[in-house]
Amino acid sequence: MKYFFYIFVFSFIFASNIPYIYAQETNSSVNIVWYANDSYVPNFYKGKALRSEYTSTTLTAIPQINYQGTLIQNSELNFTWKVNGKTLQNSGLGKNQITIKNSLTSNSPEVSIVVTSTRTGLSAQSSLQLPEYESRVLLYENDPLLGILYNKALLSTFSVQNKEVTLKAIPYYFTKDALGYTWKINGNTFSSTALEDGITLRKDDASSGSSQLSIFVKSLKNILQKETSNLTITF
Repeated sequence: MKYFFYIFVFSFIFASNIPYIYAQETNSSVNIVWYANDSYVPNFYKGKALRSEYTSTTLTAIPQINYQGTLIQNSELNFTWKVNGKTLQNSGLGKNQITIKNSLTSNSPEVSIVVTSTRTGLSAQSSLQLPEYESRVLLYENDPLLGILYNKALLSTFSVQNKEVTLKAIPYYFTKDALGYTWKINGNTFSSTALEDGITLRKDDASSGSSQLSIFVKSLKNILQKETSNLTITF
């Protein structure tokens, strides 16, 4: 009976430890986070700078590969990156981050990562479809006391209440290059320079009606990056 008790205790301890060790050795995962490097958004913008057609994107793999209760460091992990199934040359040991340029032939590429421990052979993998968003231009009122009223974009119609009002054109998700602005009122060009992103309108007390305002914004570095916004102004 004494020997049987020892055997029982030993068997119980050994058996109870097996799932615990196994769980530690296979506790592996990897997440991918991304951000658009050169995608422009205005100061104090609360959202994320989104990826558009001509911006570059940096992706970072964040692995959680544990072995016997210890997190394996990136320097001991091999990172294999693929874009649309093709392995990237900048894969390798400790290469947990890559930067890719957008491609006109693959606007929303699939990016995958396989992370493998060189010491234990443990691995984890993940993938994602990179979204692409259109760059755009929004118009805002530039109040002389409060500044640009970012809380209210002017989307279709704007009524001029004061004798004078200044509007500001704000690009979103353009690359951070110099931009050219072309303002038109009822089809007539008002100004076109690389700096004049605002326009001041003055109301004649003796007149009323409406005008069509348009703003054309283009990158001075990439002629293919351009957007237009239109607004009906009522007096």
